[in-house]
Amino acid sequence: MSDSTPDQSPVPPPAAAASGWTAPSARPFAPPAGYSMPPGYSAPPTQHLGTSVPAAPPAQKRGAALGVVALLLSLFAVVIVPLVLGVTAFEIGQGALTQNVLTTAQFSPEALTPVRGWVLFAEITFWTGTVCGIWALTQGIVAIVRRRGRGAGIAAVVLASAGPLIALVVGFSALAVGATMNMGG
Repeated sequence: MSDSTPDQSPVPPPAAAASGWTAPSARPFAPPAGYSMPPGYSAPPTQHLGTSVPAAPPAQKRGAALGVVALLLSLFAVVIVPLVLGVTAFEIGQGALTQNVLTTAQFSPEALTPVRGWVLFAEITFWTGTVCGIWALTQGIVAIVRRRGRGAGIAAVVLASAGPLIALVVGFSALAVGATMNMGG
């Protein structure tokens, strides 16, 4: 009996190499026989070797409010607070620092008595700037990590980090200018 159709038997897998490694087959990836998925889960899609994995769905666009709020807080802590601190430091320097106070070996807190209102206002301004700067720094880092206003978050971190130095330079410069104007020089 002569049959003209070729043999339809399955192709055996390649022989194992000397190292024990076998070539992967062209069969689809599938769970082992008899495996059932837990309730509420679906079986993974089968794919063949040499095909690409389906692309993940596009990520949802997240709002940038977290980074923008951090940027606004850092701008307040870096621009407004040093300006107010500069004005109060100038008034303290002009009202309290005289030639006699500056030339003595020890500074006494009683020298600040005539400007105690300005000193209190400077302290409140300092602590307000500190709280806003730390808040902006923390919220900026969170915005960067969560990718919610990343650019504004980076700007907020940079500004909030530079804030203490800016406030220090502005405050001491204004104090020195006020003291110089008080001494008539």
